[in-house]
Amino acid sequence: MSTPRATPADRLMEMMPEIRQIQAPPLREQVVQCWLDALAAGGWAPEDLAVLPASLRLTDRSFRLVHHVREVAQMAMAAHRIFGTLYGDGALRLDPDILLAGALLHDVGKPMEFARADGAWRLSDSARSFRHPFGGFAVAARHSVPPEVLEIIAYHSTEGQGFPRSAEDTVIHLADDLNFAPFFAGHTPARPG
Repeated sequence: MSTPRATPADRLMEMMPEIRQIQAPPLREQVVQCWLDALAAGGWAPEDLAVLPASLRLTDRSFRLVHHVREVAQMAMAAHRIFGTLYGDGALRLDPDILLAGALLHDVGKPMEFARADGAWRLSDSARSFRHPFGGFAVAARHSVPPEVLEIIAYHSTEGQGFPRSAEDTVIHLADDLNFAPFFAGHTPARPG
């Protein structure tokens, strides 16, 4: 008796098990569908998350997009636990599903931003016009992702400077920076991701 093949959604959740921590089933499914659409638009499969670089400035490292997204999600949930422990429901309240979905989707535009040609990583043709926050926002908006998560996708990077950030967006923005910063320690500061 043969076992059924894993679906793309199953394979994605195997690559990013943090998706299963989203409590609201519709939001969990939106996160999955956003990633599957972005991967397909870039010509990638879920397994390629382990190949796609986290940044074109880090292609010489074994730091991949799946590592970065998972680490930002884990940092965000650690912040949620710490804030909850310190403040309870008092001074600051973070929505765990919005926080986790935002962390998991903040770089959903990168599979459309990166391309590989002649063994080298480069910007895709579409990325010459816009960076991953815009592509990610477009994919997520097509899937009716809540506005609070769309804001995180749009504002997590330099494109968000000057816009007011929610508490969840602030946590993701700082976790994103914290995750990249050690790789550039001792170097001239440059735009993350």
